[in-house]
Amino acid sequence: MLAEASGPALAQAGRSKVAEGNRLYSQKQFQEARKKYLEALAEAPDSDVARFNEGNALYKSEDYEKALEAYQRALESQDPTLQASAWYNLGNALFQQQQYQDSLNAYVEALKLNPQDQDFKYNLEKALHRLQEQQQQQQQQQKGDQQQDEQEQDQSQSEQDQQEQQDQQEQEGQQEQSRNQEGGEQDQERKQDRAGDREQDPQESDQQQNSAQPGDEEASQQPQPQEGQLSKRAAQQLLQAIDEDPKEIRKKLVKPKKRVKVKRDW
Repeated sequence: MLAEASGPALAQAGRSKVAEGNRLYSQKQFQEARKKYLEALAEAPDSDVARFNEGNALYKSEDYEKALEAYQRALESQDPTLQASAWYNLGNALFQQQQYQDSLNAYVEALKLNPQDQDFKYNLEKALHRLQEQQQQQQQQQKGDQQQDEQEQDQSQSEQDQQEQQDQQEQEGQQEQSRNQEGGEQDQERKQDRAGDREQDPQESDQQQNSAQPGDEEASQQPQPQEGQLSKRAAQQLLQAIDEDPKEIRKKLVKPKKRVKVKRDW
């Protein structure tokens, strides 16, 4: 535990008010004691004793900020003993606010004025120990913060890499889908072309067959003589025979019918 703050000191001017404040201070009525110290300062504004005792009342009330102000004004005292006590109590107020480096410095100043005081030495050692712990905690905190920052950066980089990989896969998938679609359209076009070729093959085959056999085409295109009509050849022969004997012409036109033999019944 920290050593007790130095007790109240008496002042020449405003002595009655300081004495009354010390009585209330001993009864742990710290707020009422401070009021009496302020009344003493009203009577003796330069009283370092009243200012120092006000700082003690504020310290006991755990109002460390205002206690620091009171102790700093008390350091202006020309009394080395009061000044050493002011440094010591100043160090205690800083210690309560976890300002261990400043507290250590204050205890060092107190020991310079009173090297034999054991309370000064004890609190100095305690402040040094707390300062070392605080520095270790700060180093661990910095290390932890650095590791956390690295983890966050790694996580962010990992998410970025995953997003880039996903985007690349989606892009490749779209390209593959586009190629497959184009290939399907080309296959469909080839199938349609082959179907059209199969439909045209018979016509081409007929044309090739017709062109390879012109005689057949002419023969198929020549009109066939109907029954009772002369053929072209017969007509040509008749034309050639115009100058012949009409009897011969009739013989050629009318051929004698063969006689059919009929079997008789016996």
